[in-house]
Amino acid sequence: MNFAQIYKDYLRGYKVTFTEGEVDNLELISTSEPLDCGITVRVTVSFTKSISNAIAGIHVLDFISINNISRKEALYKYLNELNLKHSFIKFVLDSNNKIIVFGILPINYSFEPEIVARMLLSILDACNFEYPRIMNII
Repeated sequence: MNFAQIYKDYLRGYKVTFTEGEVDNLELISTSEPLDCGITVRVTVSFTKSISNAIAGIHVLDFISINNISRKEALYKYLNELNLKHSFIKFVLDSNNKIIVFGILPINYSFEPEIVARMLLSILDACNFEYPRIMNII
């Protein structure tokens, strides 16, 4: 059972354009998603190739770039607050000063691609909601 293939078939059913690739033990499926806040983000869903202990990772990459490094401390404080507020979604600042938003889902043999899609929509909703607040900080 290939969970990535099941998810790709699901996306094709909705005529979603995506790219795919592999890194180490992960299969990657990437799309671009426009947000209501006016930006477009790159979304990557990764699936471990292992059937046992399988995991899906949903990452919103390049959410916000930080140009004003002097605001980093205030941003760290707010991201920590967000991570306490959101149980299944995490906001992190990467080494390139870009905010990444992600969620991780364990997968079992009764995998339903709709669960990944729902988690992705929840992450995108959080991005839309938090975007103006983060922009006010930076």
